[in-house]
Amino acid sequence: INTVISALETGGKWEAGLALFRSAVDRSITPDHITYTALISSCANNDAWPQALELLYEMHEGMYGVKPRYAAYEALIASC
Repeated sequence: INTVISALETGGKWEAGLALFRSAVDRSITPDHITYTALISSCANNDAWPQALELLYEMHEGMYGVKPRYAAYEALIASC
């Protein structure tokens, strides 16, 4: 899923990557910090910073047992 999300970002299809993520977790596929970082990067690089912040918030809340790492913050800040 991480590779597909990154590929969708490259193609400017960040919304499809976010939808894929939501569909995957609905099917009990557990994301990791790489998944979240790819999503945050995808959203942030396509001017969807509110969605990127929402994903970071999910990490802070410990959803799916994933906590933010440096790379997640870096992906968000790099888009500024």
